[in-house]
Amino acid sequence: MNNVLFVVIGTGVGGAVVINRQIVHGSHLYGGEFGMMLALENQQLSKVGTAVHLGQNYNDKYDNNLSGREVLELAYKGDKNAMKEVQKMYDNLAHVIYNIQFGIDPEAIIIGGGVSANTNFIKGLNQTLQNLMINLRDIPITPQVKAAELHNDANLVGAAYNFYN
Repeated sequence: MNNVLFVVIGTGVGGAVVINRQIVHGSHLYGGEFGMMLALENQQLSKVGTAVHLGQNYNDKYDNNLSGREVLELAYKGDKNAMKEVQKMYDNLAHVIYNIQFGIDPEAIIIGGGVSANTNFIKGLNQTLQNLMINLRDIPITPQVKAAELHNDANLVGAAYNFYN
């Protein structure tokens, strides 16, 4: 692909903007810092769009000590509270992805980080995007979200590539 966005979801949310096969760093070197973008309720995406913060938010609300991965698993098993919190995370990610799709217009948005290996996560995010798009009938395209082939190592390989070039 020539024009693509990489969104890496880990402790925070980072990534890269690639235009014409070149990484775009931006004037202040903040190109791809998607976690700093405002999501729903004027919260930074890094605070509401990661499994790490999902776990923290869930634990604060429901007085537990679960990891984000465990909250995701509870949600996939049908736990209503976990499903509610996971949906909030998907909604925040979907809104930011929608906006960056139309700000940059990439061929695809590739999700990296630990959650990218979780097929249920990618399906849930894509379903949330589809639901968002249903209400926007005049929008001609839906963001194409895919998991990075290298999953959790994608950002490391990308950083090394960027360093050597």
